[in-house]
Amino acid sequence: MSKAEDYCAIQELTARYNQTFDTGDLEGWLDCFTEDILFILGGKELGRGLEGMRKFGAEMQGKLRVRHLTTDAIIRVTGDTATQNVYLLLVDISAGSVFKTSGCYADELRKTRGAWKFSKRVATLDGNL
Repeated sequence: MSKAEDYCAIQELTARYNQTFDTGDLEGWLDCFTEDILFILGGKELGRGLEGMRKFGAEMQGKLRVRHLTTDAIIRVTGDTATQNVYLLLVDISAGSVFKTSGCYADELRKTRGAWKFSKRVATLDGNL
């Protein structure tokens, strides 16, 4: 895979993460992660490993009706690992479309069996959920 193909695959992974979370596709969302994933939001660990993420994802289903919008990705690929910094806009769709908050993700990724996956996601929000 060329560096350009890696960049495109990582951008598609980010889009798949957004869309599977937003549509409640728990299995599709979990497929975005390595088995040892660590997810941190606002300094708090929300999930560790696939089972931790499954629990978090199941708890969030039905609680948040949102659209994740990510933009301005800066991706650095080194072999089978990569980092990504990306801005986040979160839109509440429970009663129309209302801007909820913004923030950013600092990601670590790993190529696993030929596919890019998140191994660590650190989300920092500019406001409250």
